[in-house]
Amino acid sequence: MNTKIFLIGLFSVFFAAFASAATIEGSVSDNSTGSSIKGAEVKLYKMGIIIRTVETDKVGMFSFENLEAGPYNVKVNAAGYDEYYQKNIILEDGDFHRMTIFMDAEQIAVVSEVKPLEYLEVEEEADCS
Repeated sequence: MNTKIFLIGLFSVFFAAFASAATIEGSVSDNSTGSSIKGAEVKLYKMGIIIRTVETDKVGMFSFENLEAGPYNVKVNAAGYDEYYQKNIILEDGDFHRMTIFMDAEQIAVVSEVKPLEYLEVEEEADCS
């Protein structure tokens, strides 16, 4: 009898611990094409400290499971894209927070200088005779 009570109590504590955990899950896509971004680095912060880092999978998905209640920030970096940052994601026990992230391509500035033709230096032809 005591063993049954112990097992029921142990199971209840085990179940309560997992039932109260929260989850942040999401997808990362290109804002202009809608294509999934594979291999984006997703960092989860709590109180300014990185607590987990994952990469998006082949379809741009990521997940942070078994999180405690409280405020979180998410930062996403992917090659060729501007950084994405989401602040103050407030989780309560058992919450499931879904994110759909669209990233903008980095703006690349090309600087060139055009000189008028008269300023171009012309090498004189060498006499090869």
